[in-house]
Amino acid sequence: VYIFTAVIVLGLLMGIIGNRITVSTPGPGKPGARAIDPVCGMEVDAGKPTVISTEYEGTTYYFCCDLCRRKFAKSPAEYPAVCTAEACSCRTAGDNKMAQALRHAFVTMPRDIGPEILLGLVLAAVVVSVTAIGGFVRGYLAGLEAYALAIPVGIVMYTCSTASVPLVHALITQGMNAGTGMALLIVGPVTSWSTILVLRKEFGSRTLAIYLVLISLLSLAAGLV
Repeated sequence: VYIFTAVIVLGLLMGIIGNRITVSTPGPGKPGARAIDPVCGMEVDAGKPTVISTEYEGTTYYFCCDLCRRKFAKSPAEYPAVCTAEACSCRTAGDNKMAQALRHAFVTMPRDIGPEILLGLVLAAVVVSVTAIGGFVRGYLAGLEAYALAIPVGIVMYTCSTASVPLVHALITQGMNAGTGMALLIVGPVTSWSTILVLRKEFGSRTLAIYLVLISLLSLAAGLV
């Protein structure tokens, strides 16, 4: 309950502060035609020079990031030929809603998060099994100095929430400070090196610096509390 509350408070504070920041988007692109990312449904500025796009069967598709483009490239037939907001939010309008829900719960979701869960379990097993890792955790991650290591590592390393839970649990069982685990659970999933690159490109270095400082301070505060 505490970690969910901390994440909600973090999101609210980031949103409030973000609304007060005036952002000048770098780059020569001007707002143009809007398009919908067929993978995630996000609205994309198709007129921007740096927009990510690809063509498939004579249709140009636009994407919010290269990850969505790669997902589309693996199985383009799964996505609608005419990408409207309605089509992207409901790929097969004629399908039964219950069938869609079951397919998402037992096919799509396990396929999407299964590798991350497996990775988290494997890493947790390694942490618990390898004696040297346990010694490092007890020696360097047991006190307040652990925050100085955990927060920077969590910022640049992508650890999704499903993978980070078993990993952090294993680290805590090996002697890591519980507050450090809390900070790592917050900062790890919300940012990564790829997020840093995208934020810097889209919003500039100033906004990126504010974003990282706020995440670091708020996760530190949550861990200390």
